[in-house]
Amino acid sequence: LSFSVYASATFSAEADNGKRICYRAEDTVGNISFLFSEPIAGIDFTPPAIVALSLLPSSGTSKIGDAITLSVTADTTGYALGSLTINGVATTSMADAGNGIYFATTTIASGGADRASGTVPVAVVFVDAAGNRNATSTAVAANTLKIDANVPTLVSARTTSTTTIVLSFSEDLNGATVNSTGTDFTVSGFTISSASEVTPGVVRLTLGAAMATSDTPSVSYVSSIKDLAGNVAPVAGPITPTDGVAPVISETIAVASATNDNTPNYTFAAG
Repeated sequence: LSFSVYASATFSAEADNGKRICYRAEDTVGNISFLFSEPIAGIDFTPPAIVALSLLPSSGTSKIGDAITLSVTADTTGYALGSLTINGVATTSMADAGNGIYFATTTIASGGADRASGTVPVAVVFVDAAGNRNATSTAVAANTLKIDANVPTLVSARTTSTTTIVLSFSEDLNGATVNSTGTDFTVSGFTISSASEVTPGVVRLTLGAAMATSDTPSVSYVSSIKDLAGNVAPVAGPITPTDGVAPVISETIAVASATNDNTPNYTFAAG
């Protein structure tokens, strides 16, 4: 019995799936027989197709500790995760919900990237059983989601009158979370009678008693004021305000009597 090449072919395209190999055998007296193989299968060069990407939630502002879920619609089920990022943060787990629907979730960490409305970036690569990978998919459905991944921080303080000190924070605050009685702050040597956010990120403290124009008493933030997204500002201080109050000039020794003198002597004090 001998085998010889009857016909040869290379199968390397997906169109070759389903074809069969014909085997030819001949014995020593010239009898010939043929046998067809099982159909060729498994030739796959088609990458996964991602049809749609969408974010949940799709509106509002997500803050530190909030979860964001990316919904991925693909052409079929069963894909493995090649890579996936949400807001620039790599996510290593993904749930296959069937029918070509997949979900991945990330939690916003402090210090991450803040994003304006509708600009949260995503990037997804799937891998099929043959090892094919799709080109990175980034086209997320239109949305108005914003991300605030940073806490507000106390940046500086300045005296603005003998009874007021203004504090500057790193971002706009939720003014409703600033206690109007001033208990969110302490001022060394003075009581606070009131506090309010007067412009975005700027809080004015009103003291119960007047300072000297040169006073710069240390200020501490001791409570839980929040930004517009709900992130809580960490306690801070004490910090020393810059002096923003002009001195008051007063005459301490008056001229004894009015005379025709081109160079009168005056004595003043600033306070």
